[in-house]
Amino acid sequence: MEAFDFKSPVHNGDIVRIYGRVAQIGTTSCTVDVWCHDARTHATVFSTSVIMVHVSSEGVKAPLPH
Repeated sequence: MEAFDFKSPVHNGDIVRIYGRVAQIGTTSCTVDVWCHDARTHATVFSTSVIMVHVSSEGVKAPLPH
């Protein structure tokens, strides 16, 4: 995760919905786009992109399981 792109504030008591989708699948990693909306106004609160790398029990990159 490099950065969060905050678009609007969230206040105490607000309800938010967090969504995610797999944007890309590689050999050892996948990229997941994540975004958050205010449940009442539908305003975007933040968005980010996360790269997740699969590692073996030995701590080295390993192919993603299918």
